[in-house]
Amino acid sequence: MDNFFRWFLAILTILSSSPLWAKIYVVVWLIMTLGLVLIFIQLKVSTVNDRSAASPKVISINDGSQKIALPNSPGAVIYQAGGDIILTPQSSSSEVESIESLVVEGRLTCTQKSGTQLPPPKVEFLPVGGGFAELTGSGGSIRMQFISPVLFRRVDPDLTVIINRYEMRSSEVLVGRPSEQLKKYANLTLPFITVTFGDLFEKIRQLEVIVILNGNEKWYGCYEYDTDFLKGPSFQVSLSELHNKLK
Repeated sequence: MDNFFRWFLAILTILSSSPLWAKIYVVVWLIMTLGLVLIFIQLKVSTVNDRSAASPKVISINDGSQKIALPNSPGAVIYQAGGDIILTPQSSSSEVESIESLVVEGRLTCTQKSGTQLPPPKVEFLPVGGGFAELTGSGGSIRMQFISPVLFRRVDPDLTVIINRYEMRSSEVLVGRPSEQLKKYANLTLPFITVTFGDLFEKIRQLEVIVILNGNEKWYGCYEYDTDFLKGPSFQVSLSELHNKLK
């Protein structure tokens, strides 16, 4: 740029004896030339910056492999390992939990009738033509099969807890789907199997519900009651609180 100005001054010196119109013509020409040079320099800098911004960015390098994010393809990632190159969607910052297994455990605390004996702590039972819990909602209906045995636990001289467990079958449509799909099921119908010991109980005091997703407790609900025990009791439980815990 300094050389350009020196050249500019030299031309003005040479034109010092030239007519005024010639001086004006040369000055205008030089100014236009300078403007074009500046525009060219600016365009060149912008092109270099754009190329730099568009360059793929390596986001991780592990064990000789590379993952390269593509800025012009949101969410796309090139994964290179050895001679193979694979284009995959970029994973989000929080992984989506898939449904592999779903178990519901119900605990019903009841008073026993006076003079009755405590049932055995564990009673094997195979339901025929029934004995299932059910998820219902906009997603349809999902039946959960009973897991034998029925458990009975004495927690107080007058209180016994009946424990039933149900599991979702591996053939159900929810298996392998994101856990958020459970939000399509608003209610749980939870029956209690007492085998042949229903006549021993008098009052229902408390219902506890535990939802176990992929082997981990996802939600616990507890409800107080003071109602007569009826044979084959069944409860409809809202799952709105479970929905709040799903990703």
